[in-house]
Amino acid sequence: MKIKTLKLFEYLNLVSSDNLLTIKDLKLVIFMFKTIDVHRKNALNDLQFYSFMKCTTNLSSKQIITVFKKLDINKSGFIEIEEFYLIVCILISTKDHKEKDFVSKHAKTVFDLLDEDCSGTISAKELNKIGYLFNFGSRVIKKIFDEFDITGDEVLFELHFN
Repeated sequence: MKIKTLKLFEYLNLVSSDNLLTIKDLKLVIFMFKTIDVHRKNALNDLQFYSFMKCTTNLSSKQIITVFKKLDINKSGFIEIEEFYLIVCILISTKDHKEKDFVSKHAKTVFDLLDEDCSGTISAKELNKIGYLFNFGSRVIKKIFDEFDITGDEVLFELHFN
């Protein structure tokens, strides 16, 4: 995934210690969210989210719809501020070429995002479906599975978080 050049994103950076935004940057994200939320529902519908992602990334329509569905954790049909905050942090980590750091610092969140069937495992199919958010191309995914899938069952890893 590539991030389009936007003045707004030039001012947003993740704090290196935890890969989150500063309070000042968070206020800017909230302002951005409220600006996009023209219906004043404190939530973005699929069209608003699609427009935001089309303006900020090079993702295809199908990829944006997939991201929308994955981020809509409570299946409300809307993206709330917490979910919007997550995608903005992912976009900023991509802009700054810090995807690996972001994934490392937010392993549980990223794992939950990738684990489509909530099985506690991530398959190659699941990683291929939305791995582009973290710039995991098909070659990188194949390399990861060649290296780490020692059982050959196409399950990358299993994590149990407390």
